[in-house]
Amino acid sequence: MKNKLYRIPPVSICRKRILEDLHSIDVPYLNGAVPTISCSHSGFDPLKRYWRIATSGAEGFRAQAERVLARTAELKAALAERGVETLMNPWSNMVCVPRPAPETVHRYCMACCDCRFFGAMAHVVVMPYFTPGLIRHLADDITRSSGDVNAGPELAAGKTSILVATS
Repeated sequence: MKNKLYRIPPVSICRKRILEDLHSIDVPYLNGAVPTISCSHSGFDPLKRYWRIATSGAEGFRAQAERVLARTAELKAALAERGVETLMNPWSNMVCVPRPAPETVHRYCMACCDCRFFGAMAHVVVMPYFTPGLIRHLADDITRSSGDVNAGPELAAGKTSILVATS
């Protein structure tokens, strides 16, 4: 699961020399040196990271992961009830589906690929903010737009040798 699951900013690791070199570069729109590594987050992120770890604790992180995995299973079940084939690792918060219509992909910001084994696919990363209502709407939208893009014969035949399919 990604750092976004726990709403913790990522940690960037680099050599001290690189960081020192960055601090010697003046950036005009910042009126001075770069305060963070380029493309990284703000200086508040370490404070947010500390606060999230201190206030959640191991049990809090465990409970959040369990809730997200339960919501992921709910999404898979909702899609199965609607006849949509899915691929999912039971220890992941990602559900792969045949690529829905472009409007659905755009509405839910779904990542897509053309897999040589499974055809045109998309995946949903289930996050802590997912609710049963959102899962129903998402499953309905995917179902309504399924068939718009070919899922590929291997997925339709249930051949799931690369990804773990759960029932």
